Amino acid sequence: MASARGLDDRRLVAVAVVVVAAPVVAALIRALDAGYVVNGDQAIIAARATDVFTARFPLVGGFSTATYLVAEPAYHPGPLLFWLLAVPARLHWSGALPAVMAAVNLASAAGVLLLARRRGGDGLMLATAAALVLAFGSLRTDVIRDVWNPAAAVVPFALLIYLCWSLACGELRLLPLAVLVASFTMHCHVAYVVPSLLLLAVGLAGLVLARRRRVREPRSGGRWWLAAAAVGLVCWSGPLIDRDNLGTLADAAGARDEALGSVAGLHAVERALGVSPWWLHRAQSPLTRVADVVSGPPVATWVTAAALLVALGVLLGIAGRRRRADVVAACAVALALCLALYLLTASYPKGPEQLASYGYTSWWAAPAGMFAWLTVGWSAATLWARERTPVRPRLAAAGVLVAAAAAVFVIAQRQGRSADEQWYEPVRTVLDRVHDELPPTHSVRVDGAFALELQAAIIYDLRRRGLEVSAPPDVAVQLSPDYFAYHRPFDWVVDVSPGAVPPAFARPIARVTVGRPTYKTFTVSLRRIRRQV
Repeated sequence: MASARGLDDRRLVAVAVVVVAAPVVAALIRALDAGYVVNGDQAIIAARATDVFTARFPLVGGFSTATYLVAEPAYHPGPLLFWLLAVPARLHWSGALPAVMAAVNLASAAGVLLLARRRGGDGLMLATAAALVLAFGSLRTDVIRDVWNPAAAVVPFALLIYLCWSLACGELRLLPLAVLVASFTMHCHVAYVVPSLLLLAVGLAGLVLARRRRVREPRSGGRWWLAAAAVGLVCWSGPLIDRDNLGTLADAAGARDEALGSVAGLHAVERALGVSPWWLHRAQSPLTRVADVVSGPPVATWVTAAALLVALGVLLGIAGRRRRADVVAACAVALALCLALYLLTASYPKGPEQLASYGYTSWWAAPAGMFAWLTVGWSAATLWARERTPVRPRLAAAGVLVAAAAAVFVIAQRQGRSADEQWYEPVRTVLDRVHDELPPTHSVRVDGAFALELQAAIIYDLRRRGLEVSAPPDVAVQLSPDYFAYHRPFDWVVDVSPGAVPPAFARPIARVTVGRPTYKTFTVSLRRIRRQV
């Protein structure tokens, strides 16, 4: 009987994982079927990933719009995303990069479900599965398989929420993993620094209190603290070596003279929690989310958000009196997420270069809002239930069906064309022509007017082939100072120019047209640098 029950439990977990995996796999298949080719910002990240294990070894993260606040190049805190992609970025299969990110997100989602089950049983696991799938539906089509740094951190951040909840419940052995995931999210984008640090603070505070309560147990576990310290040291070795970038980011944080302000911060919390919350919306454009925090929400939204916050506070107090540390920890984590969203939004700069980015820097509000709703429901059921009972088979089947229906709905909703698909065919055409026409050489300069999608794709393809590459200044600043090396000798120049006319003394090798939102034509040409003897 016990073995049969264990088999049923494993099947239930497996089905829940499959349900959550369905949207991620569907997004990956959709990209591969559309002929995915890395371009634009993703190609910048891929090019930096090929720099790992070379003289250009990356020590900091990707380019940050904080640059415009301090008038000098600023980059996100760390290079873990580049390190993760170092091997797949060197492969000649264009789908390797989204496949790796889909695998990371699948592992993160599975971790969320296993931790939810450990904390709240099968019922919370099934509710989390359905909620997580619906939260995926609130994100842009390609987010859950994208290598772009704001997207790469979203699902791991959901895992960090549950890791820190478990830490606060006394799960010391999860500390190294929590440090790793928190480092990854913070390295990906500076917008994750405050929420990740607050989550770690709640987790560590709960962990210390939990170990103090266990006075009769031997206080072993030093190896987990040492392992966490070692993981943190390795993850932050690059930023510690290049401390100037951390100083630049600190200067940018202090340079926000004009920010959205506290009212916008409150609106963000109301939109993330109140009916209908961001995590239940269909994917919004960046400007729509900016409008959400600038303008006041409907009455029903702020009333339900206020009710949810009050409920979290009341449940935390009741759980404290009843000595339910797990409920206290869950409510504390949810409130910390709300505080982090308020702080991020209230301090967000109003500059045009930064404001348009709020839409994607606040993607993490989806798992945050989801967790707050689940916490209220689970905490109320836990505090007023007489005892925890296993989920009945019929109820479990109904929960799985609900989660499966949510997955099917999200998958069907996500079959629209993603924004960067229009570049797949033109980029592939250009790369094929460059590969065919560029003679054997050691060094190439990519030049021309700013056309990031094409220029970055060419740079990445050349770096993957092992060539020395430099870039035009507006692209080089998004890569690394190493790419500004115009003083180095280069044999050939690949030029990308808008329109149909190539530069003087250049031989056109490709001409492509991109059709959305307006038709644009680019000419790619090749010329040899003539050296003086």
